[in-house]
Amino acid sequence: MKKKILFEYFLVQKGIAGVGVYTQKLLSLLKKNPDWEVETFTNEFLENQNKYIRTILYFLWLNTAFYFKTLFNKP
Repeated sequence: MKKKILFEYFLVQKGIAGVGVYTQKLLSLLKKNPDWEVETFTNEFLENQNKYIRTILYFLWLNTAFYFKTLFNKP
């Protein structure tokens, strides 16, 4: 049985430095392992928002939609 990993990718999707680069490399290694199913997802709607609105919407999205996705997918 494959182990499932859900990864919220909004804050590190740019991969410009530090944590973003590390996370992208980690994900690429995890995806190569046949025993793990890695799913990444983000909310593209947030990218075009004002930074203050984006912060509020991200918090709401993370604590509702992402939460329910983890409930139904059983990572």
